[in-house]
Amino acid sequence: IEDCHTYGGSGGGITADRTDGILSFTGGAIKKCSSLQDGAGVYAAVSGVTIKGGTKISECTTLASGGGVAVSGSGEVTIEGVTVQQCTASSDAGCVLSSVASTTLDRVHLERCEAGQNGGAVVFDSSVTSATVKGSSTISTATAGGKGGAAHISAVMTTWQSVSISSASAETDGGSLWIDSTVSFASLYKVHILDSISTNGRGGCIDS
Repeated sequence: IEDCHTYGGSGGGITADRTDGILSFTGGAIKKCSSLQDGAGVYAAVSGVTIKGGTKISECTTLASGGGVAVSGSGEVTIEGVTVQQCTASSDAGCVLSSVASTTLDRVHLERCEAGQNGGAVVFDSSVTSATVKGSSTISTATAGGKGGAAHISAVMTTWQSVSISSASAETDGGSLWIDSTVSFASLYKVHILDSISTNGRGGCIDS
C-alpha cells in the first residue's frame, strides 16, 4: 500500500472501524500515506488487532495522532516483528498510538519518529490497562515537541523488558520516557537508554 491519502478522516492506508471486528495482517508494507485524523498508516477501532511478520510502515504523516498506527477499542493489540520508521504526527505519537486495554509491542523497531506534542514514538493513553514493550524492541531517533521523547505513558500498568532507546529528545519532560503519576505499576527491566535529552524540562532520560 503506497501513496494513499484521506483528506477528511482517519487511516490514510487502512481503516477498520467495527467494534465487534478483528484486524489481522502479516507482512507487506504501507508507505507514504497521510490522514487528516488519527492513524496515517493504519487506523483500527475494533475488538482486536494483530500486526506481525515483518510488516513495515514508513513515511506516513497525520495532522492528528498516530503517524504510523492508531488503535482503539476494548480488546487486545499485538504488534510483533514490525518496523515503523520516518512517521510523524502533528499532535501525539509519531509512530504508534494505543487506546486499547491490553497492548503488546514485541520485537518492534521504531525509527525516526516525530510528534508535535507528546510521545515522539509511542503513546499509551489512559484507556490502556496493560502496556508491554519487550523482545529486544528498539526506539531510535524519536522527538517530541512536548513530553516523552520516546514514549508518553498513561496506562494503568506498563512493563518494559529488554528494550533499547537511543537518541530521543523531548522539548519538556522525559527525554525518553514520561510516565504519568496516575500509572499504578511501572516495571523497567534491562532497558538501555543512550543519548537522551529533555530540552526545557526535567528527567533527561525518565520523568515519572
